Amino acid sequence: MKPSPLTRRHFLGLGATTGVAAAGLAAGCSPAGDAGGTSRKDADDGGKPVTLSFWKPPGLPPPDENKFFQQLTGDFGQSHGNDVVKHLLLPWDDAFTKYTAAFGGGTPPDVSYLILPWINQFGTAGGLAPLSDIDPGLDLSGVNQNAVDSAKIDGKLYGVPWYSSRVPLALNEAVWEKAGKPPLPKTYVELAEFVKLLTFDKAGRALADPRFDRRSISTYGMAWPGLWEVQANYLWNYLWAYGVDYISEDRKNVGFDNEQGRAALQQLRQIQESGAATPMSLYADPLKWEDMIWTGRAAVQWTSPPRAEKFKKHPTTRLKVLDLPSGPAGQFMIGGVGYLCIAAKSKYPETALEFIKRATSDDAVKRYLQQTLLFPIKDSVDGSIYSAVSDRQPRQFLLDTLAQGKYLRLTKPLPFNAEEYLAGEINNFVSGQKDLDKMIKDASKQIGTMARNAGL
Repeated sequence: MKPSPLTRRHFLGLGATTGVAAAGLAAGCSPAGDAGGTSRKDADDGGKPVTLSFWKPPGLPPPDENKFFQQLTGDFGQSHGNDVVKHLLLPWDDAFTKYTAAFGGGTPPDVSYLILPWINQFGTAGGLAPLSDIDPGLDLSGVNQNAVDSAKIDGKLYGVPWYSSRVPLALNEAVWEKAGKPPLPKTYVELAEFVKLLTFDKAGRALADPRFDRRSISTYGMAWPGLWEVQANYLWNYLWAYGVDYISEDRKNVGFDNEQGRAALQQLRQIQESGAATPMSLYADPLKWEDMIWTGRAAVQWTSPPRAEKFKKHPTTRLKVLDLPSGPAGQFMIGGVGYLCIAAKSKYPETALEFIKRATSDDAVKRYLQQTLLFPIKDSVDGSIYSAVSDRQPRQFLLDTLAQGKYLRLTKPLPFNAEEYLAGEINNFVSGQKDLDKMIKDASKQIGTMARNAGL
């Protein structure tokens, strides 16, 4: 089974509600601080200038995205023998389809911006060039190792991490104050109790009050959307914190049919059954879910770093980034990472890699992240990149989220779409539509079928 097309909201890495696509980070392929060489390495056309094609879905509104890459490709050409890089902006909704047609038809771009499911599909089919074969001295020091390892197939690297997205757990401070500022949660068990204290009916009565009216709730303790494109940003945090994964190590079964996995899933259901979480079917539109914490309809929510415009729209709203809750195995945060890759059919792989080095240099990454308000995945790029964000609240939100990067973990690259299916089955259990044993049995059988169909 092929990965399903991922929309701009699906990737988050993608922050499902960010308004910008989630992606991957600039890891310098060249030694730290090197912006890519100025000399020509390719045999090319006898040293003559060459033309590369470069496709990328946007991380900015199209006019700003095109302006940024016009400057980047122009600077590269000036310092690299007048080589030309033709940048093509792909709408997120069409990107997977266009890449599939190009790679399948033998006409892929020289350089592609890809996410992990796409790397796995095109790389295993022979469509991508192993980067270490092009440059055996490729230096990725300082780059999140998990992001590097996730782009390897049979031990060979097929993509350079570029930048990342992440979705923290946020708190509406006004609701917290209304509840008397109870101690902030440090664990998922504490979170389940904490959100109960922040749930109120329209008469202002807390959930623990015997007179609480469950038919007339004004503020839910926690927003819990039943939409995959939103849950993709945080659902696996819970399983990882309990020491299990959604998929088994051999990728042929579920990874949570064990004591730890069942405990994590029971924790999720407990929050839903307590009445402190929203019904998962409350809205069908992700944007309506996004507004819940801003309007005080929800007290706690996994939410992407907001732009200044969001704070201006809700001038009295104060949001606080909570410490990432922990479980028995620690703290984890799903990271959305995108990569720059080279087509196996590229005539000029060395020049393509030189361009990647330029695009993923610290300077280029800083300039891009200052505009997108996404996150670095390289140690040498720190919070100073947000110094240009003049509004205090969004800047502080970004800095607090940046500090949680040490907990970043990526999902497993798979040749089939296990995540969306498993999220649906977990929702069936959490909402009470299936009991735990039935859900796990059904999920195990289906994942086995999907794995076999994918050749595993």
